[in-house]
Amino acid sequence: MAAEYYCKNGIEKTKVFFDIHYSAHYTDEQLENRMRDNNWWRKQLIAEKYRKHEMLQYKKGLVGDKHEYSYEYASPLTVKRRNIQREKGQEYLHGTYITDGIRSFKLSDVARSEKDKFFDLLNKIDGIDVLAKERGMVSFFITLTLEEEWHPNPKYKKKGHSWNGKSPKQAQDELAFRWKKIRESLKNSGLLAKEYPNFRVVEPHKDGCPHWHVLVWIKKENLEKLKRPVKKWFPIERKFKNNKGEWETFYQADIREIKKKKGDKNSAKPSSYVQKYLWKNIGNEDNLEIDKNNKIELENNTVERVDAWRGVWRLRAYQIGGIPRNARGVWSKLRKLKKSPNDDFRKLWKIAKKGCFASFLKEMELMNINAVKNEKENKYGEVVNNYIGIQTKDSEIITKTGEWKLTREAPLTYKNFEIMHTVNSSIPRAADSRPLYIPASHPELEVIKKMCTDNNIRYSIRE
Repeated sequence: MAAEYYCKNGIEKTKVFFDIHYSAHYTDEQLENRMRDNNWWRKQLIAEKYRKHEMLQYKKGLVGDKHEYSYEYASPLTVKRRNIQREKGQEYLHGTYITDGIRSFKLSDVARSEKDKFFDLLNKIDGIDVLAKERGMVSFFITLTLEEEWHPNPKYKKKGHSWNGKSPKQAQDELAFRWKKIRESLKNSGLLAKEYPNFRVVEPHKDGCPHWHVLVWIKKENLEKLKRPVKKWFPIERKFKNNKGEWETFYQADIREIKKKKGDKNSAKPSSYVQKYLWKNIGNEDNLEIDKNNKIELENNTVERVDAWRGVWRLRAYQIGGIPRNARGVWSKLRKLKKSPNDDFRKLWKIAKKGCFASFLKEMELMNINAVKNEKENKYGEVVNNYIGIQTKDSEIITKTGEWKLTREAPLTYKNFEIMHTVNSSIPRAADSRPLYIPASHPELEVIKKMCTDNNIRYSIRE
C-alpha cells in the first residue's frame, strides 16, 4: 500500500493516509520499516475505520441529544466492538504466561485490576490534598468546556449552530493546547508547577465532545493569577433556558472552591469530586461501592459507553501535575519490594509500604531520584526504554532482573507458584510441596536461589 511521507531536505513529516499520524522523531529508515509492516497497517486502518464510522454517526445526529433515539457517548457498533476487545483481552491474559526461563506467571495473576488502579489513584489524590493543606493551599474544582462549534450535537444549541467537523481527538488536543498556554502564563507570573498541584480527568459530553474536570490546589493569594489565563482561554459566559424553562448561566470555565458542608465529614474531600468521573474512565461496572457512607451510582451502560468512546479515540483518561518527577513510578516500584532496600531508599520504602502518599511526596522532594533504563531496539529499529529500576547519585535499586518473555504455552514450573493479590506486592510464594528445579548453568542461579530462600520456595539444582 502506498503511503505519502517526506524523507529528506528538512520537509516536515505529516500524516500518512487518512488521519493516521506518526511521530516526528522517527528516522526515515524507522518510518519505512513501519510502512512495510502489514500488521502495523492493519491495526491503523481498522482503528481509522471505526473512527470514521463514529464521525458519520455524529453527522447524522445519532450520537448526542439531537433526537430521542440518539445514543449517548458512543454508537452501538463502537460499544459492541469495545466489549469484544475486552473479552479478547481477558482471554489473552488468562492464556498467556510471562517467564524468564525459570520463574513463570500467568498474566491474569500479575496484572493490576481496575479497582486497584482506582483506589490507588484516590489515595494519591488524598495524599496531594493533605500535603497542599499543610502548605496553606485551597482546593478548587474547575470544569473546562470547548465552544459550541466543537460539539456535533449539543444539548442546548444557539440558533444557527454549525459543527466545525472536528473529532473528539482533535477537541482533546485543543484542550491540551489551551491548558499548556495556561501553564505558560502561570510560569511567566512566577508560579512554579509545585505551587499549583493538579489532577485532571477527561469526560465526554453525550455527543462525544470531551471536557475536563480539573482539581487544582493553590494559595488564595495566587488565585487571580490562575483565573486570568483560564478566563482568557475559556472566556464564554451566557444564559440559557433549560428543559424546565428556567434560566441558567453557562460558564466555559466553571471555577468552584471545594468547601466543607456542616455536619458532613466526607463532603469536602477533593477525591469525592472526581471519583465518579474517574470510575467512568477506568471502571467496567455500573455500580461500585466505595464505603458504607459513599456509593457511586451510574446509569445503565454509562461506564461501558464512556469506555468505548475513550477506546475508539485513544484518549488519556487522567493526568497528575505539579508533583516530583518520577514520583508515581518510584512509588509503584518501592511498594512491590518485599524487603527493605539499601540505606538510601529505606526511609522512602517504609513510607511507600505504609501507603502515605503525602509523606512520600515530601521525601521525594528532598531526593534526586531518576529511573534506571535499559535501552533496546524494537523490530522497527526504534530505541525503546525499559524501566528496570531507580537510582540516586550514590546508589541504585534494580527491580526488574532477567529477560522476561511472553509465551502461550503453560510452563511446567507454573504450579509451583501462586500470586499474592495485593496492591503492596506481587511476590510469588510456595503453592505446593514440589521443588522448583533450577539448571546449574542458569546465568542468574544465585539470584534465583536467593529469591526461593526469601519466599520459602523449595528448589533443587540440576546439573
